Parts: sequence; C-alpha cells; structure tokens
Amino acid sequence: MGKISTFIGKMPFAGKSAVENAAMSAICERNSVPEKKQKVRNSFLFLGVFAALHGLQARLGVLELMTDIPDVAHNPTAGNIARTAISSVYTLANSAVAYTQAEIALRVVGNYRDFTENVDAGVPLAELDYSFERRIPTSAQVLTTIAGQAIFLAQMHH
Repeated sequence: MGKISTFIGKMPFAGKSAVENAAMSAICERNSVPEKKQKVRNSFLFLGVFAALHGLQARLGVLELMTDIPDVAHNPTAGNIARTAISSVYTLANSAVAYTQAEIALRVVGNYRDFTENVDAGVPLAELDYSFERRIPTSAQVLTTIAGQAIFLAQMHH
C-alpha cells in the first residue's frame, strides 16, 4: 500500500470497516474458484461504488473551493479563510479516500490472480488459507465522519 493509503488507513473514518470487510471477504475466500470469483466481483463493485461516491464528494469540495477562493481574494476575512480551509481539507480527504479504495480494489483483483495461479499450479486450497475478523465501526469513527460532513455542509454556500 502506498503512503496515501497507509495514512488514510490510520484515520478514524466510519466507512473503513465496510471497506476492509469487503476486501478481506474476497481475499480470504478459498472454498472454490467460482466462489472466490463471485466474492471478488462483489468486493470490486462495492469498492468501485464507494470510490466513485467519494470522488463525487471530492468534486463537491472542488466546486465549493471555486466559490471560496474568490471570496478570500476579494475579502480575506477569518470566516472566508476558514471556509476555504474546510473545503480544502474536505476535498483532499475525499480524494485520498477514493484513491485508497481504488488501490484496495486493485489489490483484491491481484489477490484473485495470485489465487487462481496457485490453484492452476496445484496448490491445495487449504494451503491458501487466510482468515480475518469482521469489523464494525467504532463510535469514534462514526462521530468523526458525521462531524466532518456536518462541518463541511454547514459552511457551504447555499
């Protein structure tokens, strides 16, 4: 994983558990190639949708920045500067999350390729065992996510 994904992985975001569960469910599947293929498809679709939605949120942040930056240029008040900073952080965070989810989706696909190569090479499925424990978001992750969204929405130009 890259530096951006490692950094995002340390952030307390509520969706992190759902992303990890989707990815690890596909990566750890070892019953059969068809079952693995189905889990990889589901995981890839889920991660793709999540990445696309975060990309849309990043776009919303960019659109807001396009209004904030001229406001700061014409009237550099603390409020205008704060709005620009909030929009910037929102845009960067959502862009980094979308990037991370796309990177994880590619990791899932790479794992499937490795899995099928091992099966084709005659490695017994039992030797391809991975295990993971499903995660649920902590209250801190949920509160961080809700607070971030609320702060951004509260400062938006309406």
